[in-house]
Amino acid sequence: MHRLKPKQQTRADYYGVNANRLAKDTKAKIERIRTRIEQVQEPWMDFDQAVTSAVNEVIAALDKLKQTVAESADYLNESFE
Repeated sequence: MHRLKPKQQTRADYYGVNANRLAKDTKAKIERIRTRIEQVQEPWMDFDQAVTSAVNEVIAALDKLKQTVAESADYLNESFE
């Protein structure tokens, strides 16, 4: 008879969250924010580079946040003892 090893508990299990679902939902929210920010930029693009530059900074920060969310989900999915 073959015995299955018990599943190791992850940090996500410990906290009672589905890390992949949480990351997916958060990334979708970030993308919606990004779309709205890009819409703010559009009317200013032809004549005000200060607004365009500020929007680009916000978009870069959102991209960094998205990466951080992915890394945090990986961390939550790791097994621990």
